[in-house]
Amino acid sequence: MKQTKVIAFSSQKGGAGKTTLTQLVATYLFSQQVKVLVIDADFPQHSFSRSRQRDLLPSITSADLLASMAELGIVPYPIEIMTMDDLIRVLPHIRTSTNLDVIFLDLPGTLNVDNFALLAKQIDQVVIPFELEFKSFVAGMDTIDFYQLHNSAMPISAIWTKLKTPHKIKVKEKLEAAIKEKGIYVFESVLREAGSSIAEQISTIFPLKNVAQPIVDELMNKAPNHAVINSIHTATQPVP
Repeated sequence: MKQTKVIAFSSQKGGAGKTTLTQLVATYLFSQQVKVLVIDADFPQHSFSRSRQRDLLPSITSADLLASMAELGIVPYPIEIMTMDDLIRVLPHIRTSTNLDVIFLDLPGTLNVDNFALLAKQIDQVVIPFELEFKSFVAGMDTIDFYQLHNSAMPISAIWTKLKTPHKIKVKEKLEAAIKEKGIYVFESVLREAGSSIAEQISTIFPLKNVAQPIVDELMNKAPNHAVINSIHTATQPVP
């Protein structure tokens, strides 16, 4: 019997892009018929859940389109709101009693939360977003230390977010070298700032394929212990 995998984009710094990355990857995988659940434990913002509420507004996604999806049996992947205490308590049951492929956790932007260390032991893979600025770098390094302390066997990766074009190449190379010294894989894929914010373009219903696919491909084929999700069957038919 397969075991549901638990993946988190996590950072000690709020606003680093963890929710954006979770939406991109979860929505893309779901469009490829991967069985996905997102648990929103990011109290008090619960921005992932609020994004779904936004996406269901008639001004964003027409009622006719939603009705057509329902007729085809296409239902957006579920999003559950939980406290950290509830998450720690029910996560083992969810992963062993469902036919889900992946559970994505949208976690608080601070590690100073009761029972976070206990939760770390239940996560299979973590990807830490880094912005190209000092506070984000320090927060990301602290996040690496936290997970390595509490779940030393778990594969950890890093990804650059909000990267401007052009960016400070020498600074990026120097900071990236320090990340790699901790044994951390750094994604070649990045999230770049564009004319309009990626966060304003993404949806919890329709995939932003051109942005999400390179990240998903790298997560499946290059990131450490990529077997965490590369055994998941991905169909070729996206959500209409």
